[in-house]
Amino acid sequence: MKALLRFLEVVRRELEADDVRGEIGGRDPGPDIIWGTMPGGIRVVAVYDEPPAELDDKRVKLRALLESFASLGTREEATPPPPPRVGAGHELDDALDLLAQRARALGALVVDDASPVIWGSSLVPHGPEDVDEATWVTRIATAVEALGLDPLALFKREPDEVRGELQKAGATDPAALARDVERVRELGRRVLDRAHLLAMRAVAAVRESEGAGSEPRAEAMHALVRTFANIYRVVLVFDAPFSELHADAALIHAMPVIERLVTSLPPRDPVSGGAKVAVLRRLRRV
Repeated sequence: MKALLRFLEVVRRELEADDVRGEIGGRDPGPDIIWGTMPGGIRVVAVYDEPPAELDDKRVKLRALLESFASLGTREEATPPPPPRVGAGHELDDALDLLAQRARALGALVVDDASPVIWGSSLVPHGPEDVDEATWVTRIATAVEALGLDPLALFKREPDEVRGELQKAGATDPAALARDVERVRELGRRVLDRAHLLAMRAVAAVRESEGAGSEPRAEAMHALVRTFANIYRVVLVFDAPFSELHADAALIHAMPVIERLVTSLPPRDPVSGGAKVAVLRRLRRV
């Protein structure tokens, strides 16, 4: 039910309605009302204080939204939804959350080829500050795994325990690696779970693949990546083998909304540790 309420809020924003409600039963609205029905039988009705212009365009947009997110009307939620997010990019985050649900992914993120900025994420909390931080955490996790240790378990240990584990595992410089592990530990909830670590690895793989001339896909990390608007990439992260056909279908339906939201965001200064990068200007459709 809460997923449906989040969907109704997305519809309200997209249709610029004063309110949107879900109805069950009763008569269908008249011809001057913008409405549509989800497969589960829920009627979605847009409400306006004043009669809106471009009724046909809004009906087409509503049909596209209903097709994109229809499964929300019939699917039971396995876990409680995260709390609402606020901020300049919260609409994009919500759209990515809906995409992740439809694709049955752990998470969905948007990055680009020209800056370390992560423009949006379905993960709560958001995860790494930027691509540089994700790449750095991935490097530390890979070094720990090369010693036969579980990075997630090690990241949660106390410094003295970490040094002891690294020494026993035969680390070349256990003190230096232990300091890096402690720095990762200080990042807290943003990195210390499987979903966030897999997302960071996928983002790092995207950055490493730039310039290869093809869509990056990290088989071992179960990530699917698609490019849009020339420089942006939406990254879907899974924790097991997945149906690429199903994920692609979810992307095809969701991309018009995601692309519009991304290209309407204002420029954002990167927060990476002192690195000098150009601020990316937003692309506008013409």
